[in-house]
Amino acid sequence: MTQPQNQCGKHVVAAFRNAIPREQYNGCEQMKTVLIPPTITRIGWGAFSGCIGLTSIVIPNSVTSIGRQAFQNCIGLTSIVIPNSVTSIEEEAFYGCSGLISVVIPNSVTRIEWYFTFAGCIGLTSVFIPDSVTGIGYAAFHGCSGLTSIVIPDSVTYIGYAAFHGCIGLTSVVIPASVTRIGQFAFQECTGLLSIVIPDSVTRIGEGAFEGCNSLIDIYVPERFKKERYFPGYDFTSTTIGKPLFKG
Repeated sequence: MTQPQNQCGKHVVAAFRNAIPREQYNGCEQMKTVLIPPTITRIGWGAFSGCIGLTSIVIPNSVTSIGRQAFQNCIGLTSIVIPNSVTSIEEEAFYGCSGLISVVIPNSVTRIEWYFTFAGCIGLTSVFIPDSVTGIGYAAFHGCSGLTSIVIPDSVTYIGYAAFHGCIGLTSVVIPASVTRIGQFAFQECTGLLSIVIPDSVTRIGEGAFEGCNSLIDIYVPERFKKERYFPGYDFTSTTIGKPLFKG
């Protein structure tokens, strides 16, 4: 099978048997576009990591998994469509893709489970999470400061450790009745968050889950969670309307 003549060219046809090898194009800063043939089923660990000039990529329906750090720090990438064939998006796959504006996650994905999947994507303003997803994992959207809203589908049962930590652009979050636990630091330092709705289905809120969310005005939460330990500094006794209900 013919291999690419210039693996760091502006347009690369990645002609491998069924997987793009680990770190195959790592650091190819001049690469602009990539066409992946329909023989590929896996994009390997760090395959395109650090390809800062990469602006677009077409992932065919043959791909079932996107490996760890596959597109890490591809700061020129503005959008990506993940096909319905993909079932696994691994750790730090899109970490630091600061130019990424929108992401559509297909119905074939059941968990955004791996660490820091979209962390540091500061330009990300919208994410579509399908109702096939059952969990949002460890720091999945950590530091996505451009994210202003998120719709969590009613298929999700847990929100993991630091999942939305530092998403300072988030203003409101509605957590569906399917969720039973919210992990430690899940929404910590979401300083723009004004309202949160937590259903009665939630049985556990981890330490610091809402710590530093000092702009909160409206909290709709089961009575058992109306405590300082869950919402540090929040004054549940105040009747003030339209102002942050924080003591002092």
